[in-house]
Amino acid sequence: MRNWFAKNKEDKLAQKCSRCKQAKKLIFYANNFGVVRGLCSQCRKEIGDKEELFPI
Repeated sequence: MRNWFAKNKEDKLAQKCSRCKQAKKLIFYANNFGVVRGLCSQCRKEIGDKEELFPI
């Protein structure tokens, strides 16, 4: 859902990260069990090789 009161285009397109809950640009990943999560680049780096994620 769009934020109609956002000041700029980046704020309108931002969504909350599944891990840190901050509004950022996300990339969506699925794990081996089929669970889809939207992660920001910082959270994806923190997860690293602990969990195998496949980009959608």
